[in-house]
Amino acid sequence: MVTGRLKWGILGCSRITRSALIPALQASDQTELIGIASRNLQTSRDWAAEFGIPRFYGTYSDLLSDPDIQVVYIGLPNHLHCEWTLSAAHNGKHVLCDKPLACDLAEAKQMESCCSLNNVMLMEGFMWRHHPRTQRLLELINQGKIGTLQLIRYSFALPMPQDDWRWNPAAGGGALWDVGCYGVNTARLLCNAEPLGIQACTHKESHKVDVTTVVTLQFPGNVLVQIDCGFTSPFRYRVEVIGSDATLLITRGSLAGPPPQLYFCLDEEAQRIHFEGGDQFVRMVEHFTEDIQAGCGLRPPAENGVANMQVLDRIAGAIAAWK
Repeated sequence: MVTGRLKWGILGCSRITRSALIPALQASDQTELIGIASRNLQTSRDWAAEFGIPRFYGTYSDLLSDPDIQVVYIGLPNHLHCEWTLSAAHNGKHVLCDKPLACDLAEAKQMESCCSLNNVMLMEGFMWRHHPRTQRLLELINQGKIGTLQLIRYSFALPMPQDDWRWNPAAGGGALWDVGCYGVNTARLLCNAEPLGIQACTHKESHKVDVTTVVTLQFPGNVLVQIDCGFTSPFRYRVEVIGSDATLLITRGSLAGPPPQLYFCLDEEAQRIHFEGGDQFVRMVEHFTEDIQAGCGLRPPAENGVANMQVLDRIAGAIAAWK
């Protein structure tokens, strides 16, 4: 059993690292952020100075070789997740990896296996799963407040800057991999099952990655899920969980701006549902830290990330067949 505050390191100086992971690790009394690495030594030096991080490294390998670091957050482009998760595992580091876990199912399985063989924990970084709103949503569904679950509509899009790596197919870019993966993860959690059938289509315009993708999933119990995601429209985040008696509606889910809201909708009336507050990123790193210290019970386990990747692979296959 691991005790005391866990010492963390970060691979990659990304937007999500700056806006969410560094603040979360520094806000928690369970974690101590002691190192950050970039491929550019000056970048990591500048970030270390800005955020008061005591150690900085000019290569990812140098950080992973630091014996004091126990846990790493991998906030790199998707095509680098597998390589550096394997390296972290071989160096005895537990890994919190940004979503999606990998670029395909084979990579995800390799990551899970390597971490297991090296006795380190691996968790995919879906912060929304740790938000109190998500727990309240699950409670309402499981208590039968909306009747029998019938349909989930999930919509998530944002205007992606043109210079972002997510426009690069070689880096694992595209709307499905970046934001659509949230919809898949949400559907699997709320349905507590894996999809039986999948249909999907996409639009690329002049880009080499999908800019808009629409997916339909069929789950056991005749539950249908519609997911749409995109890179070229104004920000939108909306989830409808439709039952035989009522509907649950989630609005807002971004990193900034107004907090997410949850509504219980019956006929034409909408009642706002209250839930405990809290930073979903702080909760995520604390849940991972607690699970490492306990030595069991990851929330969610690594195999959940593998299962999510399997569905994404199936969606990619459905898109290829559609074309």
